[in-house]
Amino acid sequence: MASLKPALALLCGILLCFLVQVSLAAKVRHHKWAVEYMFWSPDCVEHVVMGINGQFPGPTIRATAGDTIVVELTNKLYTEGVAIPPEKYDESYDVMKPAVNQNATYGNGVYVFDLNSTVDVILQNANALTNGTSEIHPWHLHGHDFWVLGNGEGKFTEADVKKFNLKNPPLKNTAVIFPFGWTALRFVADNPGVWAFHCHIEPHLHMGMGVVFAEGVQKVGRIPSSALACGMTGRRVANKN
Repeated sequence: MASLKPALALLCGILLCFLVQVSLAAKVRHHKWAVEYMFWSPDCVEHVVMGINGQFPGPTIRATAGDTIVVELTNKLYTEGVAIPPEKYDESYDVMKPAVNQNATYGNGVYVFDLNSTVDVILQNANALTNGTSEIHPWHLHGHDFWVLGNGEGKFTEADVKKFNLKNPPLKNTAVIFPFGWTALRFVADNPGVWAFHCHIEPHLHMGMGVVFAEGVQKVGRIPSSALACGMTGRRVANKN
C-alpha cells in the first residue's frame, strides 16, 4: 500500500491542477448582436430573413465549461415591438352566430411578405354583434391591384379552392365581401413599402377593420417630407425640414 501513495498523491495533484486550470480559464464572453432583415438567395431566389450582424445563419458562439455568455442585442427589425399576426382565424369560430366574446381586440400586427411573392387572401364575413346580421364590406388594397378569384356563401373551406377562377379573374383594387360569405383575392407583393388593406366604409376602418401588409421595406429609401402629406400641410412639413 505504501507504494501506492505517491501515485495517489500524483493523481490527486493532476485532478487538482485540472480543476484549477478550468476555474482559471472560465471567462465572461461578451457578444454584440444587431438583428435586422436582410436578403438571402441560397437557391437563386431572393428571400427576406432575419440576420445577425449582417450574416445568415448568425454567428457561432464558442465557449468552454464554466464560461458566462452575455449577448447585447439591438433589434433593428422594422416590426420591432409588433406582434406577428396569425395567418387565419380559429377554425372553430361559427361565422353564422354572434361572437362569444364581443369585446373589441386591438392588434398592431403587420403581415410581412417576401418581395415578389404571390399572396392569396380569403376575406370571411361573419355575423355582426346582433344575431342574424351581417353587412357588406368593400375591401380596398393600397399600392396594388388584385385578382378576384371567386366568392361564395357561408364559411370558406379548402374545397372552395376548386371554384376559383384562374382563367380570367377580374383585376381590381377594391372588392366586396357579401353578408355571411367569403371572397378570395390574389396579388403579387411587388411594390416595396407598407400598405393598408381595409374596409372602405370609413367608420368600419376606424373601428379596426383593416390590416397592414409590408414587403421589400429594405428597398425603400428615405421618404421625402413632401410625400408624407399634400397641400398646405405638405408645404409646412417640407419647410420644417
